[in-house]
Amino acid sequence: MVSRNNGKVVSVDYRTLVNENGDVFSSKNGRVLSQYNRWGDMSWNGNHFAPPPAGAVLYMPGLPGAGSTITDFSGSGNNGTITEATWAQFPGGLWYLSFDGNNDTIDCGSDNSLNFTSGAFTIECWIKTGAIGSVIRMLYSRSVLGESGYDLYMRGNAPLGTPNELRLTTRQGAAAVQLTASAEGTIVDNTTYHLAVTRSGATVKLYINGSEASYRAQGTHINPATCAANAYIGKDTLSGTSCFKGDIGLERIYNTALSAVVIAGHYNQERHLFGV
Repeated sequence: MVSRNNGKVVSVDYRTLVNENGDVFSSKNGRVLSQYNRWGDMSWNGNHFAPPPAGAVLYMPGLPGAGSTITDFSGSGNNGTITEATWAQFPGGLWYLSFDGNNDTIDCGSDNSLNFTSGAFTIECWIKTGAIGSVIRMLYSRSVLGESGYDLYMRGNAPLGTPNELRLTTRQGAAAVQLTASAEGTIVDNTTYHLAVTRSGATVKLYINGSEASYRAQGTHINPATCAANAYIGKDTLSGTSCFKGDIGLERIYNTALSAVVIAGHYNQERHLFGV
């Protein structure tokens, strides 16, 4: 319930979300903070969280913090079914999921809100890498190899070099795959990162810790083909291999390409939650 005085919100019930002019939330004791600059004025305890931003089709602020489902608060219903990944909590209270690199995953289903063909999109999350090794570590996948969809992943050490790079691929068939990759060595073991990738038209941009990355390769991304497979966090869609090792929190996907200013703002407003 929301209490008002002359139309102004003065208190709200426990764990109530209020989107008053886009910038109000309630804390556990009912105190209202307005114009709170998203996460910046919050001390996280699992009882309140910032409202989902405009355009969000997947928004997972780490609740409920237990059990086999992580809730999507975007309104799109893309709740995640957790397999083997384990809940953990930062000292400040933020819940996240830890992946051991061996079949841990979140299955986000096959809703069309996570299919992007001609439409722009953004994928955003916080991670802490484990040992990347000489394999692919998948962050998000909705694709069928050689057919359709898109993937966001890290490429580990290769036999002929040390890429340690962040990559996005889009697919339209066996002979039509586009790749954008950050510079070699930009992702290393046992390190916390804020990551974001945007696609608008044929252009993909990668952001690491609030700044646009340097690129080893920057492809021209034609429209990915519609993918009928489920979307996964932490592994590739079909084979179940290329599993992520480390921690993932605040997973978000938008049906718009966020600007560099907005992405930098998210990084600066949220970093205290991750001890950065």
